[in-house]
Amino acid sequence: MPVPAIVILLLEKIHNFYPIGAPHYANNYPGYERISDLTAKKIKEQIEHIEGAWEHLFAEVNNLHRSYELIDRAYYQFPCYILNLTLSSLNQNGVTTTTTLVLNISLLVDYFTIYIEDDHIYTKYNSPSRPHHTFFLFNKSTDSLQIKQIISDVHDIVIRHFPNHTFVPHNILFNYQVTGGIPFKEEYDADRKSYSIYEYLFLPNPYHYPFVVLE
Repeated sequence: MPVPAIVILLLEKIHNFYPIGAPHYANNYPGYERISDLTAKKIKEQIEHIEGAWEHLFAEVNNLHRSYELIDRAYYQFPCYILNLTLSSLNQNGVTTTTTLVLNISLLVDYFTIYIEDDHIYTKYNSPSRPHHTFFLFNKSTDSLQIKQIISDVHDIVIRHFPNHTFVPHNILFNYQVTGGIPFKEEYDADRKSYSIYEYLFLPNPYHYPFVVLE
């Protein structure tokens, strides 16, 4: 099966920022220093309440979907803008399922992704053999016309405020792995041989519990 062209392009971008094959030299790698600079610039603008494209985007999403809880996660120590829009929460048969729209706009590359996150919390079970949390990540897999419309709304808002950015499906970002490197500020882990494109360019270590990637 041929590798999608977008994957090749993103792999080239990863090499721009990370010393793939020599991860322990990251702190002396110009691209890695660029990640630090972009992160510092973003956080400085957040602290000083400088309004820009992200703040205007967030306000527009909030105005359009006021009935949902909207969380701004732009404070993350990585060059990206993230918002979570909580769509529903249901507790049934010992399982609490929270459905959230996740938008991530990378500042390392001119791409963004939107997906739905189902967080299943098993309130009756909590053991190594039965994880307390399981996440399901999807976009096209939803049958909900309401959720599809919200995804479309958010997509259009992103394009208005970040016109140079292009949508990339989340399953490509999570499923394609890169060996020989370590994402930004992550510690060396002998058990980890590869990391996803998402972790290199959008957000390192986004989930601390098992997750399943669907379309």
